Amino acid sequence: ISESSLGVLFTFLPVLIFFLFFNTWDKFLFMMPTFIIFIFCSSFAVHYIVHHVWLKKFILLRAALIALTLLSLGWNFYFYAHLAKWGENPNSLWNSQYNNYNFTNIYHCNEFLANPNKRDNREIENFCHLILQKLPPKAEYWDDDSKMFYQLETYYQQVNRQRPDINIRMINSWGFEGWGADKKEFTLRLSKAFNSGKDFFIVSTGYPFNNYLANVPNKEKYTFRKFFLDDSRWIYKLVTNQERNSQEKTMWDRWDILPTDKPFIIDLSMDNVLNFNEGTALFQENMSNFGPFWKNDDQIFFSPEKLGAQIGFLLRFDQTFEADITLNCTTSYDYGIVEILLNNRTLTAEPIDLYSTNIYFKKIKFEHIHFENGNNILSFKVVGKNDASIAMKTGIDSIEITNNTRQK
Repeated sequence: ISESSLGVLFTFLPVLIFFLFFNTWDKFLFMMPTFIIFIFCSSFAVHYIVHHVWLKKFILLRAALIALTLLSLGWNFYFYAHLAKWGENPNSLWNSQYNNYNFTNIYHCNEFLANPNKRDNREIENFCHLILQKLPPKAEYWDDDSKMFYQLETYYQQVNRQRPDINIRMINSWGFEGWGADKKEFTLRLSKAFNSGKDFFIVSTGYPFNNYLANVPNKEKYTFRKFFLDDSRWIYKLVTNQERNSQEKTMWDRWDILPTDKPFIIDLSMDNVLNFNEGTALFQENMSNFGPFWKNDDQIFFSPEKLGAQIGFLLRFDQTFEADITLNCTTSYDYGIVEILLNNRTLTAEPIDLYSTNIYFKKIKFEHIHFENGNNILSFKVVGKNDASIAMKTGIDSIEITNNTRQK
């Protein structure tokens, strides 16, 4: 092997191996030297194959080469136009790189990154226009450098002089000094807005904002609700102290006495869990990346260890009554089959299969359910799984009680 070949090889391999496993936002840029080397060397290989096929007069191989050449002319257009769609399938090879989990409420970032054809792509400017149109005067809006901060603050505010009244801020998700607000500054601004009633918005409750919100002192008092920009896009607005005191209660503790004379909803949290057994994981899971359906963007996630695993929620009433009940749950490719019980009585004639090819929101309704005076335990018991499911997990979002009828 020649010295020049060794030089090329020692440039190619270290760069390829290092950046293949290095967590960076721009792998393409850093791996560009390896692409150039690979294309250069491949040209010799292609020339060698074509030369020998034509020299040996292999008719079938000639036809195959011609077919591959013609296919390659259109394959790139087809591949990149469909890559984002394939990436949204959790079972796809492309899901880890081309899902849209962190941008579900904003725009199709995976499509923007994967498809070079951006001739009709107006999602970024449409989102920015909605922000500028819908936010109230003197609002405070927080973003991060991977989403819309620079488009809004640099282009629309500084260059176009649009909506200078909005205070557009960026959190420091990378940790570099001077690159956005740190957790201390964000917490101070959040607390001030909560107490003063200021309109305070964040672009997401998922990454990287979830890391900031998880470390805020007294974090349980800060809640965000969806602020819809249109039918498919939304951001999150802080529920201020004044709004919190005036809004209808949905966060019930498991020891609270629940109303029997009117419809109500329980947005489940860990405070509602009475017991669970045979489980390897139980926690409150953020669901904001999967759509606007989950109340307060979360659910109770339960991962069972084996069949028969069970999770129970306590519902307390001061009177016997009947009502209709709706269980808002999640279906997924790794969810199981559950039996739903109230006070150890099965509510379902057949167990409920929570399997689906993707992550969806599901309503399960029961009519004329009898509730006892005192403690009532609503349980989800894992009894199996669909053959297509890869696990037996369970996710429960909230409980709705309607059509209450008191019994004398």
